[in-house]
Amino acid sequence: MSSLGLATLTLATWLSFLQQPLEELPKLAVLEPQMLVVMDPKLMVIDQAVSLLGSPYRLGGSDPKVGIDCSHFVRKAYAAIGIELPQSAAMQIHVGSEIDKDEIQPGDLVFFKNTYKKGISHVGIALGADRFVHAASRKHGVIISSLDDSYFKVRYAGARRVSVAEKIAAQ
Repeated sequence: MSSLGLATLTLATWLSFLQQPLEELPKLAVLEPQMLVVMDPKLMVIDQAVSLLGSPYRLGGSDPKVGIDCSHFVRKAYAAIGIELPQSAAMQIHVGSEIDKDEIQPGDLVFFKNTYKKGISHVGIALGADRFVHAASRKHGVIISSLDDSYFKVRYAGARRVSVAEKIAAQ
């Protein structure tokens, strides 16, 4: 992130937005011919999350180089815009505003239950088009998955929208 509070938009993030209607595309600025930047906080969250694709998974891990779990992955992405989230998915599901599945937008948190333990046990970040990025497992690490995947479809537990305004209100 630059001192202007801007984040470089990765190719993967940009491609994920190509499927959205034109009026929903992010506000972009070109500072240099080879650099596309984004000023939308939610896109900064997504950019940080997508930059961690391929990072190894480790239960309880918080270092993307050594291994990171789902809740620390989400915490790291939201830290890019100065929002500090709780340490576990079970606690993160109480942050922000509850939204219906058909209202999910890029940057929203998506939660799953009964993945490796009973109750809320997994979280990811929505990318749009029913896709989300998450720290999946030791076998897969940080990947993009579909909410329509049969594994996630039956374990879906809800979605939350966390906004910068909520951070300001909490201070």
